[in-house]
Amino acid sequence: MKCNVGQRYNKFPSDNEICNSIRNIAHENGLSKDAADVICKVYRYMMDKKLAGGCHAISSVLYVVLKEVGEKPQLCIGECQKRGLPPFDHSWVTLNGKIVDLAIYLPLDMRKGECGGPVVSGVDVISMGKPSIDYGITTGLPFDWNTSTVIKVPFNEYISEFPDEKDGLWTVIENALPSSRNFDIAAMKEKYKDVKRVVVR
Repeated sequence: MKCNVGQRYNKFPSDNEICNSIRNIAHENGLSKDAADVICKVYRYMMDKKLAGGCHAISSVLYVVLKEVGEKPQLCIGECQKRGLPPFDHSWVTLNGKIVDLAIYLPLDMRKGECGGPVVSGVDVISMGKPSIDYGITTGLPFDWNTSTVIKVPFNEYISEFPDEKDGLWTVIENALPSSRNFDIAAMKEKYKDVKRVVVR
């Protein structure tokens, strides 16, 4: 994910404060407690790993965990733009027609928050307003190599081959789901083998 100079915050909330805001926004938008919980767990994973520029990975994990707790997310990929600045390739999730985008908080090669705060149900969790990013714009520019590759690679392959995790992103997905669940990687691979990213333009 590439993002240029954007909004800067004078002081960042703690991760606990951000998760509290995520839960409140989720509740106000009719999402289940389980949905709020998995969003918070994915957020904490991203922050613990300092996963800057990890939009394709984070959105993939969010898509699966939200599906697993009974929600109906859509996995999106396309171009975005901070108003008045150059566009960039990006991945995000929509849920009930509203943006869920944690990775925008940690853009590649920039300080956290310069493209805005985490977005849940179309709300910037830090500013509590609309995101300053326009999602799914059309510029006519080609996708960069990384984005083009993510679109072409089968979803299961992308999840399974993610580096630095024992079983790729399946490990992250398992840890984000409620602990009471019986997690079977083989069954999950079969269940999600036909997932396609929706190119939004």
